[in-house]
Amino acid sequence: GGLSQAFFLIVAVSAGLVPSLPRRVVAALVWGMVLLITTVTVLLWPMLLGRLKDLSLSIQSRSIIWKGSWNIFLDHPIFGGGPGTFRIYFPNFRAPDYYLHEISHVTLYSHNYFLDLLCETGILGFACFMVFLGAMVYAGGRVLLRHTDWRLRLMMLAALAGLLAIFGSNASSPNARWPIGASSLWTVLGVTCGLILQATPWQPRVSLADVLPGRTGTLWDRCRRPAMLSVMALMGGLVAYGSHSSRQYFKSQTHYLDGLRAMNTATDLMRGAPTEELIRYFREAAAHFQESVRIDPKNYSGWYKLGSVYTTLSQLENDRLQAVVDRPDATRTALEQTAAMMNRYARDAFDTYRSLAAMWPDYAEIHYNFGLLYRRIAHILRTNEALRFDGSRYLQGDPEDWEQEALKHLLRMREMSNRAEVAHLLAQQLQHMGRDDEAIAVLREAAVHPGDRVDAAELESYRSMLLVYLQSAAQLNNGAAIVDALDKLWDLAPLDDRYIDQLLAAAVRHNLMDDLRKALDKLEKQNPLDPRLFRY
Repeated sequence: GGLSQAFFLIVAVSAGLVPSLPRRVVAALVWGMVLLITTVTVLLWPMLLGRLKDLSLSIQSRSIIWKGSWNIFLDHPIFGGGPGTFRIYFPNFRAPDYYLHEISHVTLYSHNYFLDLLCETGILGFACFMVFLGAMVYAGGRVLLRHTDWRLRLMMLAALAGLLAIFGSNASSPNARWPIGASSLWTVLGVTCGLILQATPWQPRVSLADVLPGRTGTLWDRCRRPAMLSVMALMGGLVAYGSHSSRQYFKSQTHYLDGLRAMNTATDLMRGAPTEELIRYFREAAAHFQESVRIDPKNYSGWYKLGSVYTTLSQLENDRLQAVVDRPDATRTALEQTAAMMNRYARDAFDTYRSLAAMWPDYAEIHYNFGLLYRRIAHILRTNEALRFDGSRYLQGDPEDWEQEALKHLLRMREMSNRAEVAHLLAQQLQHMGRDDEAIAVLREAAVHPGDRVDAAELESYRSMLLVYLQSAAQLNNGAAIVDALDKLWDLAPLDDRYIDQLLAAAVRHNLMDDLRKALDKLEKQNPLDPRLFRY
């Protein structure tokens, strides 16, 4: 704050916008600012180095978002996708490895005000805004350079500097898209317009006699009072609407946070707590999320969490059902009540996700969640058939059709994200449907080394993917895939003897002599005296 104030004062003095000060004072201000900047730089140098590293990561993430934003514009060049649609279109244009660059599953804005305009309003909306902004800056510049009142010139300098700072900041941040940032932007724009009008007072050019013969004065004199009353009424309505919306938003978020608290408590207890206690916490979370989305239907995160809670409740009821079936004294009534709750929660999850998808088709990882849910529904329908329970009140259809729907959503999720968990679930689904070769192909495609210039998070994600690949290959007893996964794990950790031993043993067990020779050659280069060279 002090640095910017000193800089502004020096610019104002240098430009002659304030009464002239002695040179000695100006020189003291300049040298004082230089000394202050030097001192701060020396004292904060370690922190500045850390910021530079963060800046590199920020540039990588911004480049991914900006590239996706530009592609959205190219897909909708004239009118754009529509106001507020960036978040809906972006998942179709972002890089599949976005999550490795600290980019959220839900990206609301492009982190560049001008790219937001291009994406959402197209070239026409962008051109209109730039003409408006350019005309304002031009008129403000004329006032700054030519007006005789130094006080007005000083205020215009402050307003234009404010615009420059705001748009400079919003070239790499979404500040102006949030209410507090937008209010600052449009306030400064309004002040700039007001200063321009103050410098060139507006005079009505239409007299009342031109419109109503026999009347004197200007048309503005006649319309001023009704216009002011209309504006005041409009502002009052906007304030009332804003107050009501803010109150509803606050109530919705209160229930949402209470739901998160109950959901997190249940998640922390998942491994040790009794099923009944887990169900109680998840039901409490579901009640809060349900109330949150009832108050504010645009609380998309509330819908997403609610669907997840219902899916978990269905799984917990399935666990209870298995316990009931295993009890020798279980009654048919208890069995049917538990099965009904299992079916009901699955149906609630289905309806919740469908409602969210109707508003935001690619929200977060909704396709991944659809895949999990549809796999669960297929399992529930088969359980209903085995128990001779009529669950048609909640769920209907052929389990095979639900399996196909699960596969469709997982394939869609795979297009959007190359996370290891997505590839793993997709491979599980393909394997469950008897398409083993395709499952291995999915994992082999996903197990691609990210390159040398990667950070620890990317390498850990790659290692996780290889372990999933190895696990699935072992389940399918696919020798070539097992050897391939172990060879890549060996490359990642050359000194880990576990992967070397497992690779050599797998090559022998599956009679893959070419792979065995390659592995031994690789081992010889690594250590010519390794005893395993003589064993095989």
